[in-house]
Amino acid sequence: MIGLVLKKLRNFFSTEVPTDLAACEFDCRKVECLTKEFLTCPRRLQKVEALKKLSEEDLTNNSESVAKPRLG
Repeated sequence: MIGLVLKKLRNFFSTEVPTDLAACEFDCRKVECLTKEFLTCPRRLQKVEALKKLSEEDLTNNSESVAKPRLG
């Protein structure tokens, strides 16, 4: 019961930041950018690519660790 309440509280207070905004949310000192600045920001674009690569690596590693059925 307590675990369920804590889980609901955690979900209420925390939300996942979309990949394309993560660099802006956590790694940038600017409070706000114009659309053109956002779309061409090298820091943001570099971070997005790095996060995509990490996600792809995680998916690859997870699929390799899944036990494969033996035939025969």
